[in-house]
Amino acid sequence: MAAGKRDIYIEAGASFEMDVTWMVGSATPMPKDLTGAQAWMQIRARFGAPLMLELSSDDNEIFFPGNGIIRVEMDYDQTASLTSVASPVKRAKYDLLVQLPDPGATPIFYKVRLLEGKVTISPPITVQDMP
Repeated sequence: MAAGKRDIYIEAGASFEMDVTWMVGSATPMPKDLTGAQAWMQIRARFGAPLMLELSSDDNEIFFPGNGIIRVEMDYDQTASLTSVASPVKRAKYDLLVQLPDPGATPIFYKVRLLEGKVTISPPITVQDMP
């Protein structure tokens, strides 16, 4: 399965939330069962560049609320870390990797690069220290 394409827009210094619904089947699409899934998302300036930000279901930044939905959340500190006065990166790339259990198989899980795309980062004008 080839990764889906979806570009995202992140306002640095503000909270970010993205929902992705994974549907399976062509005749009558149904939500993918994500029971036992884990997920990771990384943002880098370009392929092979140093990591700018990593999110994971292990760290409660990626959730599986049901009905095939994968929710990615970043708080304002995480989005603010994507750009700085010294290094105002405005474009980057990301992908979303999902690991699913595969009972009876060896190994007992499989990984799918579900989504990938470009990241546009909008630097903030108003900057304030948050409590």
